[in-house]
Amino acid sequence: MMLGIIAQTLQEVTPSSTQVLTSLLPKMRVETRVEMKMKTPEQILSLLAKTPTLTLGEIARMLDKSPSTIERAVARLKQQQKLVYRGPRKGGHWQVL
Repeated sequence: MMLGIIAQTLQEVTPSSTQVLTSLLPKMRVETRVEMKMKTPEQILSLLAKTPTLTLGEIARMLDKSPSTIERAVARLKQQQKLVYRGPRKGGHWQVL
């Protein structure tokens, strides 16, 4: 009996009456916390500020990114003059500007 009434009511509901029903419902505000991810260049700068002797390969493994992604990001950071490598290739370090 109850299922018959529900089925009949559903058949009677048209798109226009659905709009009326939804406009009558109270608006509810739902707050959810969203964790903002840092972008790759920001992550690189953060890591190198703490440990300036890291290699690009180590950074790639730590961030779970490909080495080429890290190389591109570092090249952009160098071009933007936010990062510079000081010293020889095997004994130098990164300096965050």
